[in-house]
Amino acid sequence: MISIKKYLDADVSIAFVDGPEPTELLGVTMDAYRSALLAIGKSAVHACPAPGHDLEQTLASVEARLSTSVPPEVLKESQEQVEAELDKWGSLTAAHLRGKADEVKELLIMLLAPLSPWVTGTNGTPTKLVDLPPT
Repeated sequence: MISIKKYLDADVSIAFVDGPEPTELLGVTMDAYRSALLAIGKSAVHACPAPGHDLEQTLASVEARLSTSVPPEVLKESQEQVEAELDKWGSLTAAHLRGKADEVKELLIMLLAPLSPWVTGTNGTPTKLVDLPPT
C-alpha cells in the first residue's frame, strides 16, 4: 500500500536548494520582459511601418526605464502604458489598413471603368464580361 504520510512529513525545502536565487530569477525575468518590449516594437514596424514607429519608440522608452531594481509601482505603470500603447497601435493599424484597402478598391474601380460597356450585371453591379470586341 502507498502511504502519502512520508511525503507530507518530508522536508520540502530540499527541493528548492538547486533552484535559482530569487534575485537572479528577477534579473532574468526583467531582461526577458525588456527584450520582449523591444522585439514587439521592431515587429510592429515590420508589420505596419506608419503606426509602428510610434509604438517602437514608446516601448523603447518604457524598456529604458526598467531595471532589476525597479519599484513595483513603476513596473505596474509600465504594464498599463504598454497595454494602452498596444491597444492604440492596434486601432491605428486597423484604420491604416482599412484606408489602404479603400485606396486599392478605388484604384480597381478606376481601372475597370473602361470595361463597363462590355460588362453585364444585375442592379448595375458588374458580374461578368460578355462579347469583348476582337483586338
